[in-house]
Amino acid sequence: MAISGAERGSQIPSLSGVIERPRLLSKLDHALQHKITLICAPPGYGKTTIAAQFAHYTDHPVVWHRVEDRERDIPYFFEHCVAVLSEVAPSAASVAFAPGLTPVELAASVANHLRSEVQTPFVYVLDDLHALSGSSAVETWLRTFINLLPPNCHVIMISRSLPALPMTEMIARREMMAIGQDQLRFTADEIVSLADTLLGFRLPRANAEKLLEKLEGWPAGTLLALQPLPQDLEHLMLSGEGPEGLFYALADMMLNAQPPGLRDFLLASSTLPYITTELLDKVLGLPNVDEWLAEMRNRNLFITRAPAGLTYHRLFREFLQRRFMEQQPERFAELHRRAAVWFENKGDIDEAFTHYIAAGDAEQANLAIQSLIQAYFTQERTETLLHWNETLMKAGVLNPQLLYACSTVLMSRYDYDTANAFLEDAERMYRRQGDEVGIANVQLHRAYINVQLGNYFQAISQVEQLMRSQPDTSKLNGRALRILGFANLKLGLVETAIQHLEQALELLRQTSDLDLISRALHDLEVAYLYVGQLSKAAACLQELVAIRRSIGSPVGLAQALNNLGYHYHQFGNYALAQATLEEGLSVISQVQDRRTEGYLLSSLGDLKRDRGGFDEALAHYNRALELAGSNEPALRCNLLISLSTLRRWQHHFYDAAALAEEAVSTANAHKLAFEGAMARATQWIARGFMGELMTAAYELDLAISELQMLHAKTEVVHVMTMRAMVSY
Repeated sequence: MAISGAERGSQIPSLSGVIERPRLLSKLDHALQHKITLICAPPGYGKTTIAAQFAHYTDHPVVWHRVEDRERDIPYFFEHCVAVLSEVAPSAASVAFAPGLTPVELAASVANHLRSEVQTPFVYVLDDLHALSGSSAVETWLRTFINLLPPNCHVIMISRSLPALPMTEMIARREMMAIGQDQLRFTADEIVSLADTLLGFRLPRANAEKLLEKLEGWPAGTLLALQPLPQDLEHLMLSGEGPEGLFYALADMMLNAQPPGLRDFLLASSTLPYITTELLDKVLGLPNVDEWLAEMRNRNLFITRAPAGLTYHRLFREFLQRRFMEQQPERFAELHRRAAVWFENKGDIDEAFTHYIAAGDAEQANLAIQSLIQAYFTQERTETLLHWNETLMKAGVLNPQLLYACSTVLMSRYDYDTANAFLEDAERMYRRQGDEVGIANVQLHRAYINVQLGNYFQAISQVEQLMRSQPDTSKLNGRALRILGFANLKLGLVETAIQHLEQALELLRQTSDLDLISRALHDLEVAYLYVGQLSKAAACLQELVAIRRSIGSPVGLAQALNNLGYHYHQFGNYALAQATLEEGLSVISQVQDRRTEGYLLSSLGDLKRDRGGFDEALAHYNRALELAGSNEPALRCNLLISLSTLRRWQHHFYDAAALAEEAVSTANAHKLAFEGAMARATQWIARGFMGELMTAAYELDLAISELQMLHAKTEVVHVMTMRAMVSY
């Protein structure tokens, strides 16, 4: 016996005015034989409707997650996901979001909880998944979650576009079943059945076939065409409009055919994404709300029930809003302004911002978000910040704090040009306001960008000027000294770098900012290695590992363990190196972060190779290459260099040269200066052993010069040693 919709949870959309589609339900019946079912088509193809029919029909529990635009930020998405999954795993509510955890770790926490707490099969529906397209954090979450999905959980994805998943591989492995636009189109028989359901009369098959031909089986347009419409429908159907053009023309005709009171109610109520009697009455001040809502349901006017209230089909709401703004611009703005004030008073600033912008009041939207910018940045709601900034800039409003936060986000994404442009706007606004701390933060950001771009002298000049002229605070000076230290380190001025980095670490410890302290420890460890202060370098790494343990981030801890294991290896403590790297692999197995696992396997491969375990080393390298794929060019280069060294030690010089040549190509394609120099050196070392002595010596001299320019002292000594061996 099928479980009722109420038992399945309140998220599943209600159904009215729809027809059974046995051919699609039969296909969805086989959904649980696959990990994923993807229902993908343009708007209006009945994607949600058929999934909701299946949800009401199947014997398995179904939880429904309708993705909202704000969920491009992973905290919103994660919180909604956990709330939805609590319907099948009540204890899922204990899986909390924590800033600082990576999307991989967050996805693993949910998947592992489901694996341990839910033993029976269930279905997780992700509706409107296209809203997440381009949000790298949530897309990473999704890929990890699918990879770790427990076998009793099946995911149905509903989207207008293909999700960021390895589709070809999943289909080849029979993990995914797809239902697309062609399968979702109405047939002539279904159009006849729909007319009978909606209008209570038999539509001639010839008319159904004409509708099928003109609308190409598009469900939304067909549903509109079957509404009681004026007599010029036939003329419209014979026009050259495509399906989407026909939808708006048909929607216009349908809207004009409604009684004036209902027409006005449709336009006004579309102001809100979700509508309830309370919202329409108290917020918008609309009369006779219950009567009009009942009339809308009776006429099947593209409205369904959702957890937050009734909602229009997105395509139909977009049409209504466009018409409302065109026909009654002043009332359109007034209702959005009333909605904005109401949501702001309720504390829903995201929704208030949207309504203020729709009302044309960008200044008020800016004021509404001001107190949340820093909190949202700390909570990693970066997509919302970028959206707010883009929207306000289009309206001619600049918020320096928002511009500064967005520049930081873009710096982490290597979009330095846009980040610099935002910083210029922010500094101009801060100067108008006389905000010295704001100006100092902007200038520090500029210096950091110059460090990232290799403009070390310019960065040093900017920071030194800043420290002479700006407020003296521990955090500000700590960050400034770290930039000075890093820049001097890159210039080979190691003693000066150490002095700056030690001072930076002392100041940053006073702030208790664990992220900044971790970064300073990492830089200082590298500097200590340069001058052979091995015990101090090890102490930095050990403290870094301790911080990562305290934060509870498996990825961060595994990365720190990789660095510590590499350190032990370089200085001959092989047993401790192996134990540390194996602990890192154990930690990362909890979340299956491919990138970090690849680096750990690479380090462990180097260790096994140097201890004579060539077969084990080869297995580790090959697995790491598989994990790296084409997404981690630096890791791939280093692995190919390590493999080349291994094959050279085995006297397979031709293989060694070929592997190094592939590393050179990869480095050149991605402009990796250090990796490119090491790859070329490795290639010519191998070719030197193949007998190309004169050319090898010349090319190795060039590689040594490149590495000297990059201040890679250890690598210079290694290549010089190998050049001597090749020449001899």
